Amino acid sequence: MQGLRASIAFCVSILVIDTSAQITADYPREISCEIGFTSELPLPKVKSTCSAQIHTTQNEEMVSGGCVGTMIRKYIFADDCKNTLEVEQIIHLKDTEPPQLHDVPEDIDLKKGELIPYPARVLATDNTGDEVKVEYNESLNKNVITRTWSAVDGCNNRSVAEQKIHLEK
Repeated sequence: MQGLRASIAFCVSILVIDTSAQITADYPREISCEIGFTSELPLPKVKSTCSAQIHTTQNEEMVSGGCVGTMIRKYIFADDCKNTLEVEQIIHLKDTEPPQLHDVPEDIDLKKGELIPYPARVLATDNTGDEVKVEYNESLNKNVITRTWSAVDGCNNRSVAEQKIHLEK
């Protein structure tokens, strides 16, 4: 058996799976925000070791309401390598802004014999979008009629407006 040689050939296939986080996010986990301004909050700063393109999905859920509500904002980030990261942000809502009164008439001076105008229909709007009731009061002190409109929102923020009607003696 002269000249007999043996050779063995084989292939090895090695699959490396990187299980380390590919996407990271830097953001405050809990913040406070005036109601109506949540859309102005900045997005979390996100980085991917795989790609520059990061796709963002966001949804919001109110978990408590009333004057001081709490919203949970959920983000899902995905890069081009199919890495994903899900994060939650708790937003404590506050309302320090009073309702706005609309169509409040100016003060006026009436001459003797002129008719006193009917009270104006004053409306109120609130930054929460909730309906706000307007209360009306009228008083006479000497020759001045004072008409007062007031509105209070669900967080006890109050607006008051007046019209004075001066009557000629």
